[in-house]
Amino acid sequence: MSREIQLTIAVAVISGAAALIRFGIGLLLREPLPPALTPTTARAREFLRACYNPHMPPEARLLSSFEAVYFCCLAVSEHIGMALEQRAHPDIRVVELAFRALGFPKKNWATMHALLDWRAYPISPQPKACTDEDAFLLARTVYLQTRQYLQG
Repeated sequence: MSREIQLTIAVAVISGAAALIRFGIGLLLREPLPPALTPTTARAREFLRACYNPHMPPEARLLSSFEAVYFCCLAVSEHIGMALEQRAHPDIRVVELAFRALGFPKKNWATMHALLDWRAYPISPQPKACTDEDAFLLARTVYLQTRQYLQG
């Protein structure tokens, strides 16, 4: 098989995989979000809903994903008993406590740390922390897990 045919097949496979991922995310976008349980998770839910807006710039969707995750982390940390009044926004300790409580794998931690770094300097020339899809999937996962955690 020639090198050109191999490259054509590779491009077709990658394009097909990307289309399947977009299709799966499209299904998630059409799936209704469960209602919020607290005022803090209601804020998270609103940020998560903003991620659905295809007319928003990618950076705004990325920031909305970050804020959705962060407000879920605030809800979990508050539920555990962490004092939040004097905390800066964002505070990495809030995120770490919540991610430990929710039992997230290190992959999710890495995505959130990348988003935290990006959020600190969103208009710098640095590349995006992760794809919009990865950020959205993390935000949706954190929201759903937070609901389960708060329900006991």
